[in-house]
Amino acid sequence: MGGQASTLPGNFDPYTVQLSAPSITNPSVNGTPSKIVLPNAGRNNLLVMNLSSDTIYLGLDGTVSPTNGFVLVPNGGFFKLARWEDFDFTTYGFWAVAANAGGTLMVFEQSKLL
Repeated sequence: MGGQASTLPGNFDPYTVQLSAPSITNPSVNGTPSKIVLPNAGRNNLLVMNLSSDTIYLGLDGTVSPTNGFVLVPNGGFFKLARWEDFDFTTYGFWAVAANAGGTLMVFEQSKLL
């Protein structure tokens, strides 16, 4: 029996793809929406963790707000994407805004070596 071609974007195989060393940043977030992750067509993994005592919200554009976004609860709330589970959603850019005073995030990215 012959093998079947992957149906994942770019024939992505999570077991054989070579990934770059992770990139870790710590953007600050306040009450004004700010871009924290740029779009990246080669991104395979993304983790955004809330390191602050404030609730932070993630969105796909500058309209993110406390009533419109993915909620990151204080002190460890996180948002995770993996290409083999979430497909092209991992390649999008993300914005963040804090509910109150603001805080710091940890952003972990890993991309496919081209």
